[in-house]
Amino acid sequence: MAPAKSARMNAGIAAGLPLPPCNWAIFAASAAAAGPGTPRAVSEAVEWVVVALAYFIAGILALDKWTCNTNGRQAVFFRAAGESRYRAWMIDQGFCFNAGEWNFPDAPLRGLYARHRVYESARGMEAFEPWIARIEGKMTEAVFDEVYKEIPGEWYGFDTDALERMLEQLLRRRKRVRELVISAWKSSAQPFPNWK
Repeated sequence: MAPAKSARMNAGIAAGLPLPPCNWAIFAASAAAAGPGTPRAVSEAVEWVVVALAYFIAGILALDKWTCNTNGRQAVFFRAAGESRYRAWMIDQGFCFNAGEWNFPDAPLRGLYARHRVYESARGMEAFEPWIARIEGKMTEAVFDEVYKEIPGEWYGFDTDALERMLEQLLRRRKRVRELVISAWKSSAQPFPNWK
């Protein structure tokens, strides 16, 4: 949501004014996501799923760095009835573009999944290269122009100037993803334990 639209909505809420109806989206939840109080076997099974998804996890981190997801990476773990394997959905992209601020205050640990074990297979930049190449090569100005035309005005408060500024910044940031991943690697948290 554009900053001006967000401020107007907050003022409207405070004043008790009617707000436009929410647009519902597909969502998912899990009755047994790994966390405090989760049985150990479930927690270990869920962690194994995330480690097994390491290739995908590297792509999600590249995306989160590119879009400046200021929230930690979140996932929902689930298994369908009758299945023994857990699956993971990467959720909550609401803080991309620094939430409603639409700017990019980069920091090394932003966008990282809290349990760094998921990054064990990242032994260097090569783990991220397929994803960075896609961001740099496929997210062209022409693609952005097409996406721009499809974004409902309600999503950005009909503030086309703000949307265009944000999209221009995002387009320029394609070439910074490597630098942002390296800044995470060099951080004191050392999220990539096997990076050589």
